Amino acid sequence: MNIKIWMFLSVCLAITGCLDPTTKPPNSYAQVDLQVLDSTRRLKAIIDDSIITNEKFNTIDNHNLEQVICENIFLRLNANENSTIEQYFKEFKGLSKPQQIVYSTVLLERNVKLIGFDGYFKAYLSVGQFADNAILGYEELGAVELSNVVKRAVLIHNKAHKNSKFVYQNVDSLFKLYFRTSNISNLRTNYIRSNKDSFVYKP
Repeated sequence: MNIKIWMFLSVCLAITGCLDPTTKPPNSYAQVDLQVLDSTRRLKAIIDDSIITNEKFNTIDNHNLEQVICENIFLRLNANENSTIEQYFKEFKGLSKPQQIVYSTVLLERNVKLIGFDGYFKAYLSVGQFADNAILGYEELGAVELSNVVKRAVLIHNKAHKNSKFVYQNVDSLFKLYFRTSNISNLRTNYIRSNKDSFVYKP
């Protein structure tokens, strides 16, 4: 087990909610093994009940709907530590538009809250490649302020500053502010309800 794999699982488990937001990067390979083992157990529990049927969808309350849908989308992507950036993006493009909107916005939020925009753009498997999808997603969801902040972060990223960690501080703060005031989780939950057919299993 190594740091590279820990970074991949951090991204994956952040999107599924399996990774505790307070989890800190490991200081040793022993810590890596323990953190990955614990997170893998949580992920296995999700995999065991991953199919969302029409009946199951109707029984999920609004408080849990967003989380369940995100877990399901991640499992459909079939990404792993051996995936290439190109394979990851190809899997993503195979999702429906509503799935792409939910996945890209939640992925961005959970990474930015954990490691800021600098970390988001540098994360393993280049999750920052979905920033443009997140921008369009926020506009579709009606969260224009969040969309505009992500646009600013993308502009900073494209300028390739050497001290990027510091130039992102302003957009990091703005994003967290608008995240708290935008009610984005409710907007996304309503969007999922309105696009139910994109999220249920069709045998």
